[in-house]
Amino acid sequence: DLADSFESNANATMISITGTSGASDIWEVQIRKSASSWVSDATLSVERTGDGDGGGSISEGTSYIAVGESDVPFFRGSGDRTYVPVRYKISGLSIKVPPGTYSDLITFTVVDR
Repeated sequence: DLADSFESNANATMISITGTSGASDIWEVQIRKSASSWVSDATLSVERTGDGDGGGSISEGTSYIAVGESDVPFFRGSGDRTYVPVRYKISGLSIKVPPGTYSDLITFTVVDR
């Protein structure tokens, strides 16, 4: 049997936001994927699994959100934050998906608020 979803390790990607002007400097991390060799019925989702380290604050992103080809807000915070862990989940797979190698490019963008 084929599982219909797969999750990565809780810290598959570590994100660091540095060079802010201090704890009151507010930012948002947005995420998108680029069109590539991806299964049309599959959904890629991400979640933040920890707060990382540093001053300031961090919020949102602790539940899975689907990643599309347009930027969507992932999480937000303020000040410098390092080693923020991210987990990935692929769902919607089935035995009908032909064998092959599938990939997608994920882009994280930090926007100053």
